[in-house]
Amino acid sequence: MFLFDSDTKTLLPPNWLSQPLTAIASLAPVQEVRFKPLQKLGICLLIKRDDLLGDKLGGNKLYKLHGHLNAYFNSGQDVPVASFGGAYSNHLYALAAAGQLEGFSSIGIIRGEAPKQYSPTLKDLEQMGMRLHFISRSDYLRRYDTDFYRELEQQLGACFWIPEGGGGSEGARGCCVLAKGLASTLANTVDCRPDLLVHACGTGSSFAGLNVGLSGTSLEGVATMGVVALKLTRLEDQLEYASAVTELMQALDSGVGGGADNWHLNYDFHCGGFAKYPSYLAAFVEDFERQTGVLLDPVYTSKVMWAVYQKALVGDIRAGSCVVAVHSGGLQGRRSLSGRS
Repeated sequence: MFLFDSDTKTLLPPNWLSQPLTAIASLAPVQEVRFKPLQKLGICLLIKRDDLLGDKLGGNKLYKLHGHLNAYFNSGQDVPVASFGGAYSNHLYALAAAGQLEGFSSIGIIRGEAPKQYSPTLKDLEQMGMRLHFISRSDYLRRYDTDFYRELEQQLGACFWIPEGGGGSEGARGCCVLAKGLASTLANTVDCRPDLLVHACGTGSSFAGLNVGLSGTSLEGVATMGVVALKLTRLEDQLEYASAVTELMQALDSGVGGGADNWHLNYDFHCGGFAKYPSYLAAFVEDFERQTGVLLDPVYTSKVMWAVYQKALVGDIRAGSCVVAVHSGGLQGRRSLSGRS
């Protein structure tokens, strides 16, 4: 089954954008999840359910968009908000939903030529009012080049630009608040101190914000692991990725204070590459969802749980450990699995 219900009741208040992120972060519960394969290995698994914040605006995308969109409204610009993503982009989905809710125009710069048949995500983006603009994959490589923004504006008109994935310092700063909300919720609901915090990594900005945001909380010093969803097999690519995360943490440091040093990135659980969903992962996810009732997305959270299980299986996560995983949402992406072998 590929369940996704866009009408699911959510925890997010209607005036979410005017609310401080700290108030929103405290709404997402931390739940103990009973998954027998992990229980047999002596692992206690807790999940911070940010996916429950909103069906369209839940997960880490909400935290990453909050600052960008407040900056947009504070700028007073009466222009569309534009950003980048693929045909199943969770980020563009959240941006289009925010535009529909808050009454601003949005433009999605889509990687690749326009398909003959739109994905469910692309259909939803248009239905929520987002204008779609397709560019070649070679042009998409320039998505971080501000000169490219100016070229696009010759076709689109002036825009307020948000980086791919809602990344950058503004997006990462929002995930600092996610970390503080996690610490506060755990302190109020769980007796034990976690041994490991786990988060998925795409652009790496959420993980950077999580690490910096733990400073000054009860979770300061707890080990964190970022499960990288990209296939980065060359050492130089891994070092470049880690350097980008480090630089973003250092940039946040001056504005937030502190910063974690007990963190690492894991590149072993991409399962064949970004958005790849092999049969062994599908079987694992089906078993996990059947036992726990927690739905996972195919790109990020499925690989987070797979990584936790595999690391526990070989003893890298020891028996008796308490692991906290952050559910980053993205459940609309489950629809990409339909018909996949």
